[in-house]
Amino acid sequence: MISCHPQIRDNKTIIDKQVIHGHVVPGKVLFTRTVQDSKEEFESLAFTDNLKVFISMENVSSFNNEDQYYAKSKTIASDVAHMKGTALARIVKGNIPIKNGVAHLIDRPLMLVATNVLAILQKTAQLSMFYDLIRNHDSGLINVMTVAKSLTIFAPSNEAFKKVNNRQLEQIQLNTENISRLLRLHVVERILTTDELMDRNREPNLQVPTLSKGQSLYFAINSMDPKSPVVTVEGAGVTGTLTTANVIARNGAVHIVDRLLGIPSQTVYEKLATDPILSATFNLSQQEGWNEKLKNRDEQFTLFVPTNDAWAEIRRTMPSAYKKLFMGSFAYHVRNILERHMIANSVFTLEELLSLTTNATVSGKNILQGRLNMTRGKVYFQARVTQSFGDSADENDAQIVLDMKDGNTAEYYTDWNGVRAKVIRPDLKCVNGVVHVIDKVMMMNRDVTVSGSAVPAASGLASLVATFFTVAFARALHH
Repeated sequence: MISCHPQIRDNKTIIDKQVIHGHVVPGKVLFTRTVQDSKEEFESLAFTDNLKVFISMENVSSFNNEDQYYAKSKTIASDVAHMKGTALARIVKGNIPIKNGVAHLIDRPLMLVATNVLAILQKTAQLSMFYDLIRNHDSGLINVMTVAKSLTIFAPSNEAFKKVNNRQLEQIQLNTENISRLLRLHVVERILTTDELMDRNREPNLQVPTLSKGQSLYFAINSMDPKSPVVTVEGAGVTGTLTTANVIARNGAVHIVDRLLGIPSQTVYEKLATDPILSATFNLSQQEGWNEKLKNRDEQFTLFVPTNDAWAEIRRTMPSAYKKLFMGSFAYHVRNILERHMIANSVFTLEELLSLTTNATVSGKNILQGRLNMTRGKVYFQARVTQSFGDSADENDAQIVLDMKDGNTAEYYTDWNGVRAKVIRPDLKCVNGVVHVIDKVMMMNRDVTVSGSAVPAASGLASLVATFFTVAFARALHH
């Protein structure tokens, strides 16, 4: 048996029999030295028909890289008196032998909620770097966390900070606005648990606005196991995994994340390779090594990348073209289509695309036009579009369209030859560029039509070789 004994300092805390049982693992003797994987969970004594509480232990690093051990309770089924969620407690003295097992002293009770989300950041050693960053640079956010009635914090662990470019983080800290924007990217003004994320997982583009103006978080569930779902969160192009979810406070929840959002460390190539909703475009881009250029950290790229669902639509509506593109022998056509979605040698965030209208020429009613050159064709950036626009017959010409709604919100689109694709995830920043995710592929069936002037690279080479030998053979006969 393992027992965790809390040092109780709050006389107002009510601890009932089930809470006591939630600190005990029956039939197991668990020492801190045996801790390997925090995902290994054990049923506590508080495991009844209506209440189900698991206990686990984990080893985390503190600010000075010293090992610290935590006990964690996870209530996955609750009753009237007990909330669902996770509670963390630091083991202040572990491995105390008792007659029928082992005991660990912890610094606060399990199963009970903290006073507020700020208290969780303050008292959780593995979040000390994130808390210090907020305390030193954004006193306003400290106040928000103290008085707000419903917040969710996606808090990067100390381990997450080890993955960050320190020089870039230091530069951001020099600017008050930039560091505040970075910190508030991790805060949502509502309570958002993994249960809700799982319920909303079928939404095609699950996103939630943050306290950082104009920036949202995007979510994906990679495991639908209600006991232990694997949830990823993306902010400004950085994707992190929730390592400890649903740490409940009286005014919200904290999810511990393994990445600091907002500071990119991946190349555009790595982003495409690791983002599950972009895997189809990545697989296609591998033909003849087209995507190798995207690894270059000294180059710059802006990509409008279709999702897997966008390619699934092509498979439904253009099955023959889809088959040809993905069979691997039509690399010439693949290159043309992908380069229609790319701007080389430049990085344009959504804000920078918007700024292009500042000095643009008014062309038609309520249309501000700015033009960008794609690697293949042109892009027209437009704002407040009330009518279609485009006077070019070039099939590689595309348009980025801004539709204003209710005077204060906007939706962004690419428009190529009538193929209108919505920008569903803008500004996925990488070390060598930016990715904007779109929900359609800018292509038509004729893009993959085999003709005398448009043939796959492999068959074109074969034809050239055959022609050479035919001519040589004819000349030999002539002589």
